[in-house]
Amino acid sequence: MISLAEMPAAAVQTRSTDYSLKSIAIFCCLGLIASFSLIAHGVDLSAGLM
Repeated sequence: MISLAEMPAAAVQTRSTDYSLKSIAIFCCLGLIASFSLIAHGVDLSAGLM
C-alpha cells in the first residue's frame, strides 16, 4: 500500500470514454422504441404522475 501512495499522479491513468453524437442518438432512439413498445403492450409508464 505504501508503494501505491508514492506513485506520482502522472503515472495513474484514468480511462475516459468519448461518446460520439452517433452513439448518443442510437441510445436515445432505442429508448424511445422500448418506451413505445411498452406503451403498445399496455404498460403504464406514468410513474404515478397523474
